[in-house]
Amino acid sequence: MASVECSCGAVKINFTSPKVLWRLDCCCYNCTKALNYVKNKGGPDVAGLDLQCIDSVWFQNDFTVEKGEDKIGAWLCYEGADTTRFYCKNCWTCLLADHPAYGGVVCASQAMANLSGAELMDKQGRHYMRDLSDDQATALEKGMPWKGDSANLYQGVSQNFLDKLPDVLAAGKKGEKMNCQILLEKCGPALIPTDDPTLRGPPSFMEQVAAEKK
Repeated sequence: MASVECSCGAVKINFTSPKVLWRLDCCCYNCTKALNYVKNKGGPDVAGLDLQCIDSVWFQNDFTVEKGEDKIGAWLCYEGADTTRFYCKNCWTCLLADHPAYGGVVCASQAMANLSGAELMDKQGRHYMRDLSDDQATALEKGMPWKGDSANLYQGVSQNFLDKLPDVLAAGKKGEKMNCQILLEKCGPALIPTDDPTLRGPPSFMEQVAAEKK
């Protein structure tokens, strides 16, 4: 069984299937800013956060909350943000994330240190989302060099993720009893912080994809 548990132990979520459907390094501003924000709130540090590179995995959107449902909150980086993140209100561990591109059938987690029992795959890519400066990219490749196929190192959106997304969604599942949408209904409206205006940054994944289609 694959599980993700918050750092203080108050919340534990069990995925119905342990199989990871996709895995990549996300170097976008949004993910890094979000995880830095919760770290500053007392949440855990995340490997690669200082280099703006976050190991990210996707599961079926089908899970159970073993404990701590009343301790789970949801938040958005800013009004109208794409990503809804679910966190422990005690320790600010970000556990899950939902996004419109996931079609309600998959969900993401970047809490790799808090994840257990998952059937992991190798990282399929690393995308910069055009959010890294030349100096940041140089520091990243020095500190955490990409070890995969150089063709899967993307300056913009990960093309192989976009190409495989239909297959990932086809392998997804929306839980009948619990999923991100039900969890959001249970934990109430998503919090939108007002204490850090830098949470709103460059164009998001959805905004970049829309721009590339024009």
